[in-house]
Amino acid sequence: MAYVSRMKKNPRSTGLLFKKKSLAEQIADQLRLAIRSGTWKYYLPPERALVKLVECSLPVLGQALHLLQAERLVKMTHGHPTRILVPRPGRAEVFRRKKVALLLSQPVQGFGTWIILIIDELRRIVYERGWNFEIIVDLRLHRKRIGPVLRTLVHQHEVDHWILASVPLAVQKWFHERKLAAVVAGHVFPGVAFPSVDHDLRAIARHAGGILFGLGHRRLVYLLRRQGAAGEVAMETGFNEALRSHPEAVVRIVRHSGDVTEIGVQLRKVFSVPQKPTAILISHPMDALTTMTWLLARGVRVPEEVSLISQFSQDFLERVLPAPARYEVDPIQYARYVCRLINQPSFKDGKIRLIPPFFRGATLADLRHRE
Repeated sequence: MAYVSRMKKNPRSTGLLFKKKSLAEQIADQLRLAIRSGTWKYYLPPERALVKLVECSLPVLGQALHLLQAERLVKMTHGHPTRILVPRPGRAEVFRRKKVALLLSQPVQGFGTWIILIIDELRRIVYERGWNFEIIVDLRLHRKRIGPVLRTLVHQHEVDHWILASVPLAVQKWFHERKLAAVVAGHVFPGVAFPSVDHDLRAIARHAGGILFGLGHRRLVYLLRRQGAAGEVAMETGFNEALRSHPEAVVRIVRHSGDVTEIGVQLRKVFSVPQKPTAILISHPMDALTTMTWLLARGVRVPEEVSLISQFSQDFLERVLPAPARYEVDPIQYARYVCRLINQPSFKDGKIRLIPPFFRGATLADLRHRE
């Protein structure tokens, strides 16, 4: 047998000089070793992630992948991740790629830009791990008889790990009772044992109430969006904790659905009394924008007549004048903690609570020095 392709004569010697491996062959060796050691089970990471990992160019990586495909170790399909083929007697069996799904009970646009940034980061991390990612929005999750809906949904999508975001109690309980792998993006309801990531809503509401009371405000409105999420109880509890040290204060908790018209109706009611509120705490940044424009249209000055705090921030609040006082949440950090919990199945019912920094803005008035 002649090894023409692997060696050549050295004219300056009587021996043989073996040809060195090309960079593509060296990269193929690295990937082959990683595949056989179980680094990736079903699919290789995206090519751009692999380029950074093995420190080569895209063309060189492509050559390496074609070498592995010739060995029937992987299968490349244009527009799809590269599948890992595991040999079996007489044939190659393809493993299904692990799937992570984000389950929402309302359309993505209802959450604002914040959820979009979280989804982008989730997708990036999940794809880098060689998994698949899917967003499932099902408006039927608020039905009373949720069992048939969820059974069909779980059967159709074949998800390995769920991310439950802003879903009702019945949904969390159904997943918990069937011991499905899930992480809750938000608060968990009592009696449900899932790992979860959320902001410390109780601490934020307590801190915001303390700031307003500390500035001398004694007539407050808490504009609280009511959607049946577990975190709403935590927000109301935190605000009431701040209220306990000021029993003389007049406080009204106004619950609403988030509808713009409904918010306007509720604001009209609270400002129709002789003793108008001097401060408003708002649970949702979109509702903060609605409130500020409603006040502006009626000539109510912020903060001279009414102070305002938004419990959360979104990009559009950075363009509002005066700059609203708010808590600066980090969607990238949030998404990374969610993925960390997916990667740590032993962290059963652990809860990660994030406390975002407070941005004072220009919507707070100090009433302590007013006559």
